[in-house]
Amino acid sequence: MPSTRSAVRKQQQDSRDPPMVKTGENRLELKSEGQQASPVKIPSTKRSRSKASSTSSHARRLQLELQAAEEKARIDKELVDKRLAAELAEIKSSYSSRSNSRCSMSEVGDWIDRSQRVLRAQVVNDLDQNKANLCPPGEPASSAAVPGPELIGADGANSAVRKAMGVQYLSWNYNQMGVVATLHLAEETENTTAWQRWLPNGPIALLPLDSTRSSLVWSTWQDEARRLLKLPEDQFIDALNDALWKQYPRSKAVEACMSWLSSCLQKAGLPDGVARQLPPSVKSIVPNSRAAFPLGFGHSTRYVAPGVVLIGDAAHRVHPLAGQGVNLGFGDVKDLTELLSDAIYTGYDITHHEWMEKYETLRQKHNLPTQLAVDALHRLYTVELPPIVLARSLGLQITNALQPIKVKI
Repeated sequence: MPSTRSAVRKQQQDSRDPPMVKTGENRLELKSEGQQASPVKIPSTKRSRSKASSTSSHARRLQLELQAAEEKARIDKELVDKRLAAELAEIKSSYSSRSNSRCSMSEVGDWIDRSQRVLRAQVVNDLDQNKANLCPPGEPASSAAVPGPELIGADGANSAVRKAMGVQYLSWNYNQMGVVATLHLAEETENTTAWQRWLPNGPIALLPLDSTRSSLVWSTWQDEARRLLKLPEDQFIDALNDALWKQYPRSKAVEACMSWLSSCLQKAGLPDGVARQLPPSVKSIVPNSRAAFPLGFGHSTRYVAPGVVLIGDAAHRVHPLAGQGVNLGFGDVKDLTELLSDAIYTGYDITHHEWMEKYETLRQKHNLPTQLAVDALHRLYTVELPPIVLARSLGLQITNALQPIKVKI
């Protein structure tokens, strides 16, 4: 009996589980009694290994292509760098050879233009190199993000960079022109003092260059500026010395008030402004150095955009009467470099909006009040009403007497 039961169980098990027959590598046939075997496919491990190997080979090929593209870009950049360096050296050599002799403003302008062209080409070359390093092969360089400000707009009052940004620019003209020239002084002096005198047509200023030369900025109405440009050199020098030394008629009431204020300042032990240095006399002008440019007010509502920063006259424009234009530009450069250093030190990307907006806020808080104050001075000194003349004369004398205020200004 036990053997009979075991035989029955074995027969039942065989009927439930069809036999498995090996027919080849990775293929099994399931066969039951009375049926033909049906093949069942099992994934091939060789095919998976082949696919992984193909992907790895493609990645290596892309890496080699990227390395080759970077090497080509590096070699191209080195060639351009050498050419630009040679051109810049030639410009410097040409300038140095003429620096001890007289050179015209057109020659200086040509040197400046050539230098700017070389430097712009250098910047473009550097940007192209950065983009090439960041781009995968086959992808256009323009789609790569360059890590840093791509452009600093310092291209003057008619800035093409500012126009390309599309920002609002508030501006108005003064209907005046600034006549500029390089002057030879009649006597060699220490020449460390800048001079400015307000005339009925506008201020005239002398800025020291060295012991025998000064730079002229003469602000006057447009018609008068054109007349001054057309004068022969000797007549222009006579007009210039006349503007520096001539005593213009003054109101008796204004003179009386000024004398009273001087006596009050003397009693208080303060400088009354009576004793003063005399301005220098002009002997001649550097040939071809006379020129003129229009005067006006301008302020950009934005100093920054993605990858772009404005500095100097590209961001703000002022009347030259107080000599503040260059100071505002120097302030822009100082704050920009300091904030850029802080951004790098703290780990910010140097195009991060936070530090760029901080630069814009910081500079606009300083620049705009200064610009408006200079604009107010210009308008104040174009009025000849006696009460206005008295107010501005007293104000200047008091400012000159109070040293802390004078130093702060």
